[in-house]
Amino acid sequence: QAYIARRYAELGKPMEVVISLGHHPAVVLGALTGGSIDRNELEIVGGLLGEQLEVTQAETLGLSVPAFAEIVIEGIIDPKVETSDGPFAEYTRYYGGFMQRSVYTIQVTAITMRKDAIYHDLDPAHREHNLAAVLGQESIVYDAVKAVVPTVKAVHFPPSGVCVFHIYISIKKRIQGEGKLAGLAALSAAPEAKVAVVVDEDIDVYDEEEVLWAIATRVEADLDVSVIPRVTGAQLDPTAYDETRLERGHMTSKVIIDATKPVDLPFATRITPPKQIWDSMNLQDYLK
Repeated sequence: QAYIARRYAELGKPMEVVISLGHHPAVVLGALTGGSIDRNELEIVGGLLGEQLEVTQAETLGLSVPAFAEIVIEGIIDPKVETSDGPFAEYTRYYGGFMQRSVYTIQVTAITMRKDAIYHDLDPAHREHNLAAVLGQESIVYDAVKAVVPTVKAVHFPPSGVCVFHIYISIKKRIQGEGKLAGLAALSAAPEAKVAVVVDEDIDVYDEEEVLWAIATRVEADLDVSVIPRVTGAQLDPTAYDETRLERGHMTSKVIIDATKPVDLPFATRITPPKQIWDSMNLQDYLK
């Protein structure tokens, strides 16, 4: 939205905006999907719903709005007029007051709502807020990693990474250096991420204990941990720094942890129960 607003400011034009509150979760997920600026979020919403999102004409603007939203706020932004916001509770579980930011204000032109409308709000410092952003990001990173490592198996942003700071990627490693390559692709696709952990396909990236076990047993820090300083990161990260490293800024240091096994060297065998024995076991036989 900021890129679009800046373009309106360059053209000296006001920008029409609509805030939609309360709808199917697919609308939230689609709206928060990353990617190129020309991506149509309404098409993504339709893909998630399995049908087109029904829209209707706004009351005071030349925009379409979701027809079944609980509340719709219409308004105009003058991109040349800014104010400051905060401090607010943020997804990092800190107040964002350490960095006051310039923001646009909306001149509200209309508010429409359903009868007995429900105001849908998510606490930004809790998991339900972060989950909405994470699901859209995972697909973007998956596609980016797949472009360079076609054998990628899964991508996950764990809740412990407060929304977007940590990425776990599993791959079927085929050649030397492919683990780090996957990590580079993941961090490039998710600018706010700080740590990318790449594991083998036998590790469940949705089970954090498995990922940490892989780090504990398959990583030597001097060989498998790469630090990339001075990269654009999340402005709301309390540790983000500027070019002097003395003030708050937009940069962070990224980390790639390659927790994959070597492909051309012998490595310890993981202890796993034989599949035929495991499949033949019936828990009920032991609970009688």
